[in-house]
Amino acid sequence: MFTGIVEDAGKVIRIERRGQEKRLTIELPPDLTEPQLGDSINVNGVCLTVVQKDKQRIEVDLSAETLQKPR
Repeated sequence: MFTGIVEDAGKVIRIERRGQEKRLTIELPPDLTEPQLGDSINVNGVCLTVVQKDKQRIEVDLSAETLQKPR
């Protein structure tokens, strides 16, 4: 369960299948450049870990177990 503070909202711009898992690419708002590799972020109420980052985009992985959970 996410218990942090929501600072802003990004936009999912890509969903990539990786076997039974998926990777999301999220475009960050212009004023939000703080997330670093290994940081946990809230994506629609799910806490995910940043695995890739560039200037205005981050990538997070969704495990098969996470994808099986009811929405």
